[in-house]
Amino acid sequence: MKFLKMIGILIFFAMVAVAVVNYPKLKLISSFTAKNMASRYFLTGRSVKAINVTDNYEFLTKLAKTIL
Repeated sequence: MKFLKMIGILIFFAMVAVAVVNYPKLKLISSFTAKNMASRYFLTGRSVKAINVTDNYEFLTKLAKTIL
């Protein structure tokens, strides 16, 4: 039982560490996606769906929500 408790505590701290390390990346991804969406939408006149399918479909950029 003590072994399972230790494993649970280690998993919890690992998840917290991953969240703390990746939080700045999420802010950067959101900013980049917002700038990309605004530039593509207003300057080129493309639709939001087309931008999401072609430009914002990489692994990390598709995590950001794009609503106009």
